[in-house]
Amino acid sequence: GFGLKGASGRLRLPTPFAQVLPIESLAVRGSYTGLSGSLVFDDLRAELGERGRFVLPASDGHAIPLKSVQARGRYLAREKSLNVGALEADLQGPTVSLSATIDSDGGSLMGNVKGSLGNVPIDEVGQYWPKAWGTDAHQWITANLSDGALRRVNAGLSFKTTEDGSFELVALDGDMDLQGVTVDYLAPMPKVRNVAGAIT
Repeated sequence: GFGLKGASGRLRLPTPFAQVLPIESLAVRGSYTGLSGSLVFDDLRAELGERGRFVLPASDGHAIPLKSVQARGRYLAREKSLNVGALEADLQGPTVSLSATIDSDGGSLMGNVKGSLGNVPIDEVGQYWPKAWGTDAHQWITANLSDGALRRVNAGLSFKTTEDGSFELVALDGDMDLQGVTVDYLAPMPKVRNVAGAIT
């Protein structure tokens, strides 16, 4: 068993999230079993502060605000498999929760992620949604929706990487619940205001 605490410094993330995150503090508690090569993180907390940013993979360098992260999971060394049972993050107001599995097959990685994002102002959607993740939908929504908020966004994605480190987004789907939104559906028709609805 182990418990570690750290003050300000830098956290270097591995592929496919390869980047260096400046952090204000880090705390992790868990255990390691040598016979099975199992590394368990019962609680991992990182504080990045008000200016924290995280670059999303396969997003052409799109960085989202990231104030803090709390997660638990395990890494199986023999199988080269990472399972994130739960991750909660504060994105400077909006919150995200997700689970993920990442497996290694030789020099490549394959992963599946499921998550939800809550309380995103419609006018800030472009800050959290990379244009590279569903370009057509992104362009229409950011250009034609305003006001109100996305109360909940649910999404699932699959990805893989190759030996040279390139990242491929294999699949992405999701749905959104919005309220109080203004829709400019077909200019110059009048805008529709105070809309509630669901988008897939």
